[in-house]
Amino acid sequence: MSVSLFGHFLILTFWRVLLFLFGSPRLARDWGYEIDAITKQYFWGGEKRVVIIKASTNISTNEHKHEKDRQSKDVFEYLKKLSAAIGFSYNGKSILLSQYEQLVKPNKQSVLYQYLSKSTIVSRTNEEMMIFPFGVNLSQRKAVEMAMENSVSIIEGPPGTGKTQTILNIVANIVRRGKTVGIVSGNNSATENVQEKLEKHGYGFMTALLGNASLRKEFFEKHQSQLPDMTVWRITEDEEKALSDQLEATTQTLTKLLENQRELAKLKEELSKFQLEQRYFESSFIGEYITKKEYSFRKVWTPEDIIKFIMQIEGLALSNKGITFKSKVQVFFQYGVYKFGLFEQNRNHIINSLKREYYKNNIEDRNGKIKELEMKLNTQSYHLLLESYEELSSKLFRASFSRKYSRLDHGKRGYSAKDYKYRFSEFTKDYPVILSTTHSILNAIPKEYLFDYIIIDEASQVDLVTASLALACCKNVVIVGDVKQLPHIVSPEMKELSANLFSEYSIEEAYDYNKYSIIESLMNLYEHSLPTTFLSEHYRCHPKIIGFCNAKYYNNQLVVMTQETPDDTPLKIYKTAPGNHARKSRQGESQGWYNVRQIEVIKDEIIAVHGQRYSDCGDVGIISPFRMHVIETNQRITYPALEVDTVHRFQGREKKTIIFPTVANKISSFIDDPNLINVAVSRAVDELVVVTSDKLYKQQGSQLGDLIRYIEYNSFDSVIESQKVSVFDLLYTEYSKVLLQYRNQGKRVSEYQSENLMYAIIEEVLALPEFKSFKCVIHIPLNTLVIDYSDLTVEEQKFARNPWSHVDFLIFNKLDKEALLAVEVDGVMFHHNEKQRQRDTLKDSVLSKSNLPLLRVATNESGEKEKLIAKLMEIIKQSEF
Repeated sequence: MSVSLFGHFLILTFWRVLLFLFGSPRLARDWGYEIDAITKQYFWGGEKRVVIIKASTNISTNEHKHEKDRQSKDVFEYLKKLSAAIGFSYNGKSILLSQYEQLVKPNKQSVLYQYLSKSTIVSRTNEEMMIFPFGVNLSQRKAVEMAMENSVSIIEGPPGTGKTQTILNIVANIVRRGKTVGIVSGNNSATENVQEKLEKHGYGFMTALLGNASLRKEFFEKHQSQLPDMTVWRITEDEEKALSDQLEATTQTLTKLLENQRELAKLKEELSKFQLEQRYFESSFIGEYITKKEYSFRKVWTPEDIIKFIMQIEGLALSNKGITFKSKVQVFFQYGVYKFGLFEQNRNHIINSLKREYYKNNIEDRNGKIKELEMKLNTQSYHLLLESYEELSSKLFRASFSRKYSRLDHGKRGYSAKDYKYRFSEFTKDYPVILSTTHSILNAIPKEYLFDYIIIDEASQVDLVTASLALACCKNVVIVGDVKQLPHIVSPEMKELSANLFSEYSIEEAYDYNKYSIIESLMNLYEHSLPTTFLSEHYRCHPKIIGFCNAKYYNNQLVVMTQETPDDTPLKIYKTAPGNHARKSRQGESQGWYNVRQIEVIKDEIIAVHGQRYSDCGDVGIISPFRMHVIETNQRITYPALEVDTVHRFQGREKKTIIFPTVANKISSFIDDPNLINVAVSRAVDELVVVTSDKLYKQQGSQLGDLIRYIEYNSFDSVIESQKVSVFDLLYTEYSKVLLQYRNQGKRVSEYQSENLMYAIIEEVLALPEFKSFKCVIHIPLNTLVIDYSDLTVEEQKFARNPWSHVDFLIFNKLDKEALLAVEVDGVMFHHNEKQRQRDTLKDSVLSKSNLPLLRVATNESGEKEKLIAKLMEIIKQSEF
């Protein structure tokens, strides 16, 4: 039991029962208790003196509640003061500020109140059947479910993952339930896109585009559409129940097939990667190919068997005892190996032949699984079932309209810009979907009106000030965006003002206008408790194009549903001749960087040469980081259908061919912004052409450098023979995984403790933003890191060619697989051994002559993490020249 004193009231808390002496039930709420029931009341002298209350939760102490209220008010005042400096003015006053002044304080039922006070997100059980009249996949279904079940939900939609389709399905489920929804964004183009899609499907009649005053005027004068003939949509209650039952019965089968379809896409992507890496391996394969049947009677070897066998043989060879009779017996029964003499004489050839088999087996395995899944999908008529599912959903959706609009008959609805707010309840029955911008939505509705839902599209570009206005007029919100794409732009003046105001208030960092868009703010505010769906299925770009974004920005979470053929050449690089071709214009308002040489390359070497394919250039887009380069390009390349614009303005659009001139002579933080590069690359559907300066070529640690590296690696036929070592990523990633499992499960775990600790440090360092392009594999054979043996001594050649000579760790660039750094862990006692010192000396010399940097870390020293970071930064710095 606890005892608290509040003013003249003594409050005793015993478990969840409160005893108020001279108190009242109201006081419990003031103290942050949710009251379930008043269980007893005692009266002394005719006055209520003691109240016993059963309370469900002690939410907070009174002081904490007041602290939350204070923060909520501070955040609101911070945003309100910022609103005075943002956007347009009317009669000398900020339009946004006027809206904040109208709010006075947020409605407690609104999402804004929840956001400002960081209240717990309300979750509920969705008991109504979901419909998907606009198509569906697994992640989109989850996103719609999350939206229906939570007061706040996030949809992360990378490029080409069907954000708009998901929004349409959410709208369908909201409207079918007789509720209202506002769709807003930071600009009109995003909401107009949603409206166009609804009109295309025949649902434009339920939408009202109510942006600023002029758009509202235009809507009421010109765009109050007539209702379609809905008599054909009418169905009886029995028919509706039958359709619902049919839809429910289809759901389970379709879900399984959607899982199969996604697995099929993953397998095709894996197959493509194995086929490419196999080509690199075959191009470097030297020596005799020895099949397994020449030394083993075992017929079936899985890829994992091959990896484990290589690892086991290597472990035996490096042990003090070597390959003993006992170990030969073990290998015989495990792998059927019986010709150990042949193995000893040809160990290099056999190990390389096994690696060759590894690729062959993986490719055969995936081809087999692909055929099996394709047959399953065809047998169960996947595409027909999906069409049927959409059609059933559409019939149920249309049936809800036939009932809803039966009172109006077939005709035009009559509202005006002057009266619609006074008839808003009636208006939203006719137009349950209101489209606007975050700037205008509050002015488009009656004071204190709350939509059932607001959907904020392109939320990464929506700032906190305007987003909060949208949150002020809804009970639930769905935030749709992608934090990996371009954010809203904050002017230098606004940055200074915001920073000064932010320092005045003691509020959480998540509300910082300068740092966060609304989607980022919510993610930081609620962290893991925020209901979030990542749309993973990608439908826009050629697999090789989106493959860069997937590896670089989305941690390979995207499942690429588009197809590729062996003859495709989706990635191209044009490198201009040496020289500083970028110029900066300083005349009047036309200031900024442009590059005439890159414009000439685009005009004469790309468009002119491929004129037949590009035709009128209607399917071609040229995008640049710089506005001035866009202006110069439009003056020098004159195709009416050709679209030329900045990357920022091209967000949300796409073209079959995207030409991306980098413009600048050297990399800067502006052109090397990860969000900008992600948007630029993901605009291309079939072909991405990068035009760049020789000075920007392949700089380590840069976005552009990694893009160029990725394009080169994935354009195998155009790769010029190089002295750079390429790592076989798939092979050695699998090898590393199996080796780590063996070490952690074996009897000699302590023997590898220092290496395991170093591996953990390497993984920690590579998780840092500046090293995100790098990857580590373990125990890599030295002979895979040497291309030219001519500079090595006889002793060094013998040591390097030995298949058991290795480096402990190898760090490489995962975009082009170039080896960057070898890391060796030197155990103190082990390296007192003279033989080991000699081997280390040989290894150092071999790596030095192969131009591969080496970092040695001693187990009796400290600062391993700092040394590794310094070495990697040195490698990045050296790649700039």
